[in-house]
This record gives sequence, structure tokens and C-alpha cells, in this order.
Amino acid sequence: MYKLKLISEDGTCFSVGNTEQELIDSYNESAAGGEIPTLTIDDIGNEWILVYGWFNEIGEEITQDDENKMIDAIDQAIDHWQKMVDSAKTFDPNETPDGLKLFCESGESWGADYCVLCEKFYDRNDNDCKACPLEQKYGPCDKNNIYMKMVESINWAYWIEYADKYLNQIKSLKKVKSDIANVRR
Repeated sequence: MYKLKLISEDGTCFSVGNTEQELIDSYNESAAGGEIPTLTIDDIGNEWILVYGWFNEIGEEITQDDENKMIDAIDQAIDHWQKMVDSAKTFDPNETPDGLKLFCESGESWGADYCVLCEKFYDRNDNDCKACPLEQKYGPCDKNNIYMKMVESINWAYWIEYADKYLNQIKSLKKVKSDIANVRR
């Protein structure tokens, strides 16, 4: 999954998480009560390095095969959303969005049942998407990211506007290997 990894300058991995603050909180929680000084955002870039990339929960880089599967799923999600946006652009912009109409025109619709990322990462038993790279970067689709604005659009014009932004969020997940290992100092 696309994550941040906090490492010391000697290369020791201390924490893996979704945000800088999550990494700092995790480090400070493990340092609590010990001889280790706490970490602040200002320490990043001095004695500490953030690495952005495809890592598992313990900071190991994901294998090339796993990375290829992830990139393939992202490509499929991009194609899915591009087909929907293209079809929606043919509808009356003042008309209320209708998933069935969109499905009849494009063979695609929005929702977890149609999303390859949801298919791969959504745990229906726990109502949990934490492993999804889209949730890791932008928050859950049902709460914080642009998806809900699209779903609640009053007409196709707004739906297209938000669907385009959502499509751009998905496109932003696609990274080539050389871009993934960016180190911020």
C-alpha cells in the first residue's frame, strides 16, 4: 500500500503510516516513558527522513509482483471512472444523476459493487477500506474525500465536476517505481 515510512539517517525503519502526524504519534507512543526524546514535525528532515512508497504495514517494500497488481487495479479503476465521466458528458447537465441510466449507457456505475479497488480492499464484514490506497491518501470514500460530493450531486453537471476530481485522485495513486522512492529531507 502507498505509505510513509519514518527512518533514521542510519536507515533504521521506526514507523510506517498514512500521514506525517500518524508516524510522529506512533513513534512518540513507543518512546513514552523511556530515554528516547519525543519527535516533532520540525525533526523531519534533520535527523529523520520520510520515504514515500509502496510498503506493507511493517515497512517492507512491496514486491514487484504485488506492485504490478496494485498498478493494474489502479489502471482498471481509472478506465472505469473515465468511461463513466465520458458517458455522463452526453447527458443533459441539468438532469438528476441516475446510476441505472449511466450503467445502461456505459456498462459502468458508481459504488463498491463496481469498483475494482473496493473489490480488492473493501472488507464488508468490518466496513473497512484501510488497505485501499485511495483511502490512505484521501480518506474514506463515504466520509472525507470528494466521492460523497459526487454521489450527492443534484445534477449531471455537478456529478461530472466531482467525478473528474475523483478520477484525478485515482490517477494520483499511480506512481512509477522511480517516483515512489522520493526522499524528503
